[in-house]
Amino acid sequence: MDIDEFEEVQRWLNNVRGGTVSAYKSGLKLFCEWCGMTPVQLLDEAEEDRKKSRRERGQPEARLMKFYNYLINEKKVAKKTATMYFTSVRSFYKWNGFPLNVKTPKATPKKENRKAVITPEIVKKLVDHAPTLRDRAIILFLFQGGFDVSTLCSLNYGDVKDELEAGKIPMMIHVVRGKEEVEYFTFVGRDAVEALKAYLNDRKSKGEELKYDTPLFIKDKAKRRKGERINPYHIQNMMRETAIKAGLIMREEMGKVDFNPYRPHALRAAFSSILRLNGFDPVLVDFMMGHSIPYNGAYLIPPPEKVRQLYADVEAQLSISTSVKDVSEIEEKLNTYKEILEDVQAENKKLREQFNALWEEVRMMNELFAEIVKNPEMLNTLKEMYEIVKEMERNPMLRMKLMELKERLE
Repeated sequence: MDIDEFEEVQRWLNNVRGGTVSAYKSGLKLFCEWCGMTPVQLLDEAEEDRKKSRRERGQPEARLMKFYNYLINEKKVAKKTATMYFTSVRSFYKWNGFPLNVKTPKATPKKENRKAVITPEIVKKLVDHAPTLRDRAIILFLFQGGFDVSTLCSLNYGDVKDELEAGKIPMMIHVVRGKEEVEYFTFVGRDAVEALKAYLNDRKSKGEELKYDTPLFIKDKAKRRKGERINPYHIQNMMRETAIKAGLIMREEMGKVDFNPYRPHALRAAFSSILRLNGFDPVLVDFMMGHSIPYNGAYLIPPPEKVRQLYADVEAQLSISTSVKDVSEIEEKLNTYKEILEDVQAENKKLREQFNALWEEVRMMNELFAEIVKNPEMLNTLKEMYEIVKEMERNPMLRMKLMELKERLE
């Protein structure tokens, strides 16, 4: 059944945002196939149901709950997926004027669904085992920029072009988050920038021309030639396989959980935690993640360049590179070495000047000694001058005698 041909479905999808469109369509299609009804028939049934007395109403709600139980008990769908399909069908009814009086079932927590604590060391393992240059850049963008997966997929080359070409680090990225319809900016650090450069250079080396509206991240292999934009499903799948390959979770264990502990949202959550733990205002963190903030909260957001400096101060905590982690310490040492070098250079200059002066005195003494050798009388005169100098210390009047002797030498 092609549900796209129904006007009611299009009306509904116009109100569904971001990367949930594809998943929601899958949920509605499966529901229609399960109950053997078209989207129009579902709405017709709901309309007839509303005409009944209160005690007789509830057929659509009952059908939806049966569908959920079918997914869990018979189709053996993960509870998270079943809940998403449940939500998609309920959303379809709502946007066509028939909101259902039924709550979304809450999945019982499973011990297998542990939340992984994401650290730079964990991210480094993921990056080191990422299969492509693209995937390395994606992982670092998720972690260092706090992107949600749908927003990341929506990025174009034009969103990074100016700052990337200007070599600015941290690199600021202006985006609009589709889910919240919020315009905001965030930053990524040196690791993410270098990974993105390597990925884009690889694409350009294969003849691709990067234009302003070119997708920043595209699908690999055959569809790469078409420049087709990557979608959230591909990223989620890549993160699962990379986590397994990195040895962070066993494939058997991954099969038992409802969600990947190392999924994109885990990296996004780590971004938030690290900024908050390093002194970022919670409102500023929410802003940089594309969350809707209170009306007066916008007045708390500093200018972009101030936020760039704040980010630079904590970038080491988001870095997977030891060289970047130690950058502040290295810069401090370099400044100290620079001051020491300047002092040494000044001291060397002073010593050279003193050496040159002494060398000139030695030269003059050598010339005087040569004259003395040629003229023994001069030696006698110098002896007399020496005796007079000693005597002058006791009798200043002898200075006149010294001047006379000096004239004799000349």
